[in-house]
Amino acid sequence: LREGHDYQRHVLPQGIAITAQNDVNELFTVSYEMGIGLRSSPLLCYALDLFERSGRGDLSPSQLQRKLYQLGTTISLYCGADQSGITVSGIDRNLEKSLRFLHQWLRDAHIHPDVAKKVLANTLSEREDRMQTPRAISAALRSFAFYSDNSYFLQEPSNQDLQKSTVAALFSLVKDFADHETR
Repeated sequence: LREGHDYQRHVLPQGIAITAQNDVNELFTVSYEMGIGLRSSPLLCYALDLFERSGRGDLSPSQLQRKLYQLGTTISLYCGADQSGITVSGIDRNLEKSLRFLHQWLRDAHIHPDVAKKVLANTLSEREDRMQTPRAISAALRSFAFYSDNSYFLQEPSNQDLQKSTVAALFSLVKDFADHETR
């Protein structure tokens, strides 16, 4: 691949953007990668999980999902030990609308307290189930053997930390996440 021919590199205030023209179909994919994850912000992954189930402004979570469907857009988030990100995919003609929608959602997310309680209960249940799975136990032991105290599994917030966290504090992490340097 040759820069300037196959792809373009742009320096933006948020970070570096690498773009390539899609000549195959009329679809786009934009991926944001942030150099922040569980190790530097232990509650970030949980906050992003909660964010995915949130509404925006006066839109309920189901209305928000319908709006994304009308735009022909999907938004997915991932969170790892040292990196996290967002991928937005959709129809070319709605690229700007989709990205504007995402940025508005990041700034104006809200979640009903009952939904937050259900997400917490689900997360705690998943953790309990994971502790009963030989594959998960093996992965945790392997991670500890390679990384000792820096193991991904030891970086996760405790159940007590999750229970003490507030929706406002978690969404503050999401807003800070949106302002983080991006690639």
